[in-house]
Amino acid sequence: MMKLIAAANRAGKAYSDFLAGRSEDEVEAFDLINEFTKELKRVGCKEHHFVNAAMLTGLSFSVRNSRDRRAGESFVYAFKSKISGLTKIGTTKRFAKRSSELASMSPDGLSLIMKVPGDSKLESTLHRKFANLRKHGEWFLLGEVEIRYMLELCGAKKPSPRCR
Repeated sequence: MMKLIAAANRAGKAYSDFLAGRSEDEVEAFDLINEFTKELKRVGCKEHHFVNAAMLTGLSFSVRNSRDRRAGESFVYAFKSKISGLTKIGTTKRFAKRSSELASMSPDGLSLIMKVPGDSKLESTLHRKFANLRKHGEWFLLGEVEIRYMLELCGAKKPSPRCR
């Protein structure tokens, strides 16, 4: 029970810090919400998916109403499936909406590895670089070396340990 409370506190703090503008790290908030949901499932909460969806939807609206509102700004992102280990590399001008769509379509649970300003040219560069690791559409089987390379190429921060 203490792990659940600690996970709830971490997720709540990251979420409220983001909403209050004390943090711009939606990656951390996204990961901590997923960690909290995992703890709910572990202690037997049958509605953990609902809690996860509600919190991620709230975070997505908050993101949409903050930095992502800049007109025409495009982002390149990478999400990693927690079960299959596959990484989705994509681009969007509506990151909050896209992350909600991916989260609701994935039965595995996703961790956000990267979100950087970029366009389809950067996305295509990554797709070509990892073409031999493509498993389906825009989903790739990337190891830690490839993820580090991608982050360095894109100038992104290191992924949290929860992404690996």
